[in-house]
Amino acid sequence: MNISPKRDSAKPGRGAFRERELKLACEPVAFAHLMAHPLIAAAKPLRDKSGLLLATYFDTPEEDLRRAGIALRLRRRRGRTVQTIKATRARGLAFDRGEWESEVEGGLDFAAARGTPLRRILKSEMIRDRIQKRFAVETRRQAFLIETDGFAVECALDHAVVKAGRRSQPTTEIELELLRGEPEDLFRLARKLSKAGPLRLSLVAKSERGYRLLSAAGGHPVKAACPSVTKGTPSAPAFQAMAREALAQIIHNEELVRSFGDPEALHQMRVGFRRLKTLVGLFRPMLAGKQSKRIRKGLQWAARLSGPARDIDVLQQRAASGGLVSEHVAIADRRRAIYADLLWDLGRPRFGRVLLNTAVWIESGRWLSHAGNKTAAARAQPVEELTAKALSRRWKQIRRTLKHLDSLTPEARHKLRLRIKALRYGSEFVAGAFKGRQATRRRAALAIVLEGLQDSLGQLNDIVAGDRVLGRSADDDGNETASLRLGLMADSQRLAFRLRAMPPFWR
Repeated sequence: MNISPKRDSAKPGRGAFRERELKLACEPVAFAHLMAHPLIAAAKPLRDKSGLLLATYFDTPEEDLRRAGIALRLRRRRGRTVQTIKATRARGLAFDRGEWESEVEGGLDFAAARGTPLRRILKSEMIRDRIQKRFAVETRRQAFLIETDGFAVECALDHAVVKAGRRSQPTTEIELELLRGEPEDLFRLARKLSKAGPLRLSLVAKSERGYRLLSAAGGHPVKAACPSVTKGTPSAPAFQAMAREALAQIIHNEELVRSFGDPEALHQMRVGFRRLKTLVGLFRPMLAGKQSKRIRKGLQWAARLSGPARDIDVLQQRAASGGLVSEHVAIADRRRAIYADLLWDLGRPRFGRVLLNTAVWIESGRWLSHAGNKTAAARAQPVEELTAKALSRRWKQIRRTLKHLDSLTPEARHKLRLRIKALRYGSEFVAGAFKGRQATRRRAALAIVLEGLQDSLGQLNDIVAGDRVLGRSADDDGNETASLRLGLMADSQRLAFRLRAMPPFWR
């Protein structure tokens, strides 16, 4: 049977529809407020796309399709069965993926996979014969067509239950699928809808929720990724590409923290905040205006919320390794209390608004059209020129401070570590814009030293933070901790000497 795909002017592959979609999570009670929003109230109901949707997702027991970035499902509605194949989306803030649909009779129709990424996998008879039902999703959907300001969006309000074996998980979300217009239109629409009730950006597809139910371990923390930025790329689009990745890392891991209390996800969420802060500093000459200032303050507030939880996680790791055996029970009790406070903070509407407003700012903020001569020039300036100046400032400041490393207070040492971390992240972001053997060699050497300094100073800070949580001072340290302090300071001094003698790669 031939594929009968949705149609769109942008075609990533033969017969494909490019699905551009933004997901927003919300509480069920928010739907009543959303229905009263002027944009929804004036929207055209899409009755042919509303109602009860019964979907079954297929894969091998080894999850070969998932690992290949492919979702395969059958969805039944009103006596019709549609087979859908979806390709992996690029990482970022919105789903952007190829989609192939065809109406089928009853079960899977592998002939309809012609011209899709699934076809290559089906060439393996071993995989093809092991594809089976894995989980199901039952969705009650209310769909609308929103047409305003020159764009068209299909808005779906979904009450869904994901079922895998004996496990199930309800979820309530809004899907905004772009039919006509630009991707930034989706983010502006999301912000308008958020005024009716608290909404939060979500990067978890229903299929991913099904896979999580199949796995007792839940989701996997998402580590940082740097989009490829080449020499000569204007600074504005370079910043957008990098900032999307950093914010996506925050959103992915924050959801895992709320769902599973995963300490590694918490750590990766904090990395995302730090990377985004680093980017804002690197590109500050073009990020002018009151809106950018509000975004920076909002991100600072959101990032601070997870500090106590990270400190207690590190302390618990020390206890588990035998360093604080006597305090193990007290640390565990303290961790439960701190995480309860953190989860309450992450569930606040303000936190969701900060991330959503940041996404809108990245995609269509006023900084993109600020009329100042300096900011306009900075937006167009090649990324390697704009960032080299910022990297040089940080480089000089760090080298000056390292001269007095042995006399720094714990607070000053912590600030130095944050500057080192920012220089490391900044170097990673713009690595692709500085090519050549010499630059590559210098960057690799610098990365090793920066990471080593960050690690040794970080462990020193962890000892101080742990003492603070337990209400102790450095004088209360045992011989083992005191010896660890001395060793870490010696490592830091050795690495500081190496760093001060190194040439920067961006010159």
